[in-house]
Amino acid sequence: MIAILTGARVYLALGPIDTRKGFDDMSMLAQQVLAQNPFSGQLFVFHGLRGALLKILWYGQGFCLFSRHLKSGASCGPSRRTALSR
Repeated sequence: MIAILTGARVYLALGPIDTRKGFDDMSMLAQQVLAQNPFSGQLFVFHGLRGALLKILWYGQGFCLFSRHLKSGASCGPSRRTALSR
């Protein structure tokens, strides 16, 4: 079991990323795109180009990189129709 601090914040990157990225590239994105310290113990959530894959970066005793495939038809973030109408 991985214990994440109760007061941990979750940062969501709005733009899609290349989901082939690993620890180093994801921590660099947390620094550059989200302007946050990847070693802070916060959760950094990124999604793939199609929105069906989530990657979560977290630093505890070392970096942990979690990935989650969403059900088909489900995606994270605003729908394409919503994004185009704005």
